[in-house]
Amino acid sequence: MVLLALGLGVLQGCAGRSAPPEPDAPPPPADEPTLRASYRATIAAGGSGAADAAYALASSYWRTHEPDSTRASLEVAVALNPRHPAALAWLSRLYYEAGEIEQGIALLEPAAAATDSASHPEVLTNLALLKVAWGESEAAGTLLERSIAEHPRYAPAYGNLGFLQLQNGELERAQKSLERAIELDDDIPEFHNNLGIVHRKQQKFAEAARDFERAVELQPDFREAHHNLALLYKLYILDDDKARQHFRRFLALGGHADSEVTALFQVQEKSE
Repeated sequence: MVLLALGLGVLQGCAGRSAPPEPDAPPPPADEPTLRASYRATIAAGGSGAADAAYALASSYWRTHEPDSTRASLEVAVALNPRHPAALAWLSRLYYEAGEIEQGIALLEPAAAATDSASHPEVLTNLALLKVAWGESEAAGTLLERSIAEHPRYAPAYGNLGFLQLQNGELERAQKSLERAIELDDDIPEFHNNLGIVHRKQQKFAEAARDFERAVELQPDFREAHHNLALLYKLYILDDDKARQHFRRFLALGGHADSEVTALFQVQEKSE
């Protein structure tokens, strides 16, 4: 039997996460025009609070679904303070999602290169993800290891390092990194999905099923995890009902299986 590809791994980080970082304080009242006027006045006055005001202005535009103004305000915040961590993290996500990888790298590299203080962990992690997209996986791994060294309780650095180690076939190291990520933050579905791939490759099928099921529990529309569950149940656990259930869910979410996988499930349904 041909060994079918099993394991759609997913990076976790700036991809698909363009909302602002979690605020330290509750959001302000929703009188957006008044707020924006205040923020613009602070920006115009300059001074130490101008960059924070530009960032707050971006958040205001985000709340009213104005992405172009959000991005422009973040760019103002970074121009005013090139090391504003929250603005760098959020703007780099927007660049990543727009496919502007080189621009994202240029944005973050100066802040990451500064040696007078530790860099913000999300700046390092987002730069690592941009480097992966740019084809520089080795540099990405170095950045993630640095993020862990400087911020040992920052889960996304461990999770994304585990993904890279998985891609390199370093299963034991990937397992340790992903387990540490989950220990620090159990609510990120990509970590569980990728640990499931590690366990499947280690032939720990029950553990893999647990991991994938946790991923879809956290995110019911997690297409890649449904794909991984469908093949795990079909080929290794031999539970056709669950395999069919997850494969149909994968397709309903817009998934496109390769010809071998599609044929596998078509043969199964024709025989019923």
